[in-house]
Amino acid sequence: MAGSYLTNDDHTFRVKTLSEFGKGSAEDDEQHGRDVIDALNKYKWDDRDFLLQSYPKNGAHITWEIMNMLLRGNAEYIKESKMYCMIGITPVTRSSEWFQSPKVINTHYRLDVLPKEFRGQKTVIVMRNGKDTAVSLYKHLMNLTRNLNSQNSVLKQVTSMTFSDFLKEHLLDKDQYYGTHFDYIEYMWSLKDDPNVLIVFYEDLITDTILSIQKINKFMGTGRSDELIEQIADAINIDKMREGKATSMDDATERMGMAR
Repeated sequence: MAGSYLTNDDHTFRVKTLSEFGKGSAEDDEQHGRDVIDALNKYKWDDRDFLLQSYPKNGAHITWEIMNMLLRGNAEYIKESKMYCMIGITPVTRSSEWFQSPKVINTHYRLDVLPKEFRGQKTVIVMRNGKDTAVSLYKHLMNLTRNLNSQNSVLKQVTSMTFSDFLKEHLLDKDQYYGTHFDYIEYMWSLKDDPNVLIVFYEDLITDTILSIQKINKFMGTGRSDELIEQIADAINIDKMREGKATSMDDATERMGMAR
């Protein structure tokens, strides 16, 4: 699976797929990777569902919580891991085992490398300042070494890097998982006028939380009250969410450090 890629329609862009999942052996990882891609190609979209897309450490988890709270009509933290609905990590055809529709399918892959089944759907895209993305991703990968198999080649490589070394690779290495942040943002920003796309910014989610949730609420058509939106805004405060998720998240979330 080390050489596996997803490509856009005209093959002018490709992105490396994940190949290490901590399954215990290279053979198990390889089989799981094949299952993930096979499920992606077979998946049939449910029109009740929503797609959430962001580059790693751009605010996917906060936005996923918001969208699920709006769908469920309460401000309770979601116990099940978003990994169960995450393209590239879990075979997406199995997502209904943990989440019934309407649900939020999430991914770090660009929309143009996903099968056509996923395009044209109601999609929320989260973007973040590139410098903050790099710093957060570096810290996140370093932290993951405490929770995942230390033999993971990517984590071993990152832990041997200074931040300067990591930044150079993060900005320039087009063969990294999910591609570069700049390539990702450039393409996804081109979708800004698509009526089925809503772009939100991580910075706005933090500094103007209520307005950001109102925009998502309107886009999703969930029609939630101002009172619930205020409750959700309070719940997704970073410090509160870390504490709340620590007591509600399941084992998969805990292993991957998804509350960070």
